[in-house]
Amino acid sequence: MTAIAASDRQLLAMKFRAHRQQDWDDMRILARKVGASTFDQVRDIHDRCFPHSPYSEFPDIAREYLGRELPGLLAELGRAAWEAARESGRRAPGNEGGERCKRP
Repeated sequence: MTAIAASDRQLLAMKFRAHRQQDWDDMRILARKVGASTFDQVRDIHDRCFPHSPYSEFPDIAREYLGRELPGLLAELGRAAWEAARESGRRAPGNEGGERCKRP
């Protein structure tokens, strides 16, 4: 038996795609792990993981909800991540490299 687990980027993309309020905390944790601190970065991760169904094709109500709620949650995360990186001398969030979702 072979088990395959989704990467952090793939999990973040799936939770973004589901746009369920119960996933906000998971999305914040996953965003931090992959170095995403803005709505645009999370949206781009989604679109790389789901190129056949990008964010631009989400229903209007889903785009409105995500566009209204997620930036505020990520803004706090982004400030904390940048501050921690600066204090430790690490590279800034989003510049660490890492795995990417594959395009088909």
